[in-house]
Amino acid sequence: QALERNFKENGERIAGFLVEPIQGEAGVIIPPDGYLKAVRDLCSKYNVLMIADEIQTGLARTGKMLACDWEEVRPDVV
Repeated sequence: QALERNFKENGERIAGFLVEPIQGEAGVIIPPDGYLKAVRDLCSKYNVLMIADEIQTGLARTGKMLACDWEEVRPDVV
């Protein structure tokens, strides 16, 4: 809700949204199911690049090539 409100109010000034699919600092925090899909949908809706920081989770460290693959989400930039 907060992300969509921000995109709606400021979308023309937002080039991209950077997200860690699984937060690696301050503990390993896995987002709720559907979160990455919702982010992808909002980024597409408001023409904002979805940028996934897969430094700690990429290269099959989560069991799939990218952590985003668990939700079948394709970021614009990895």
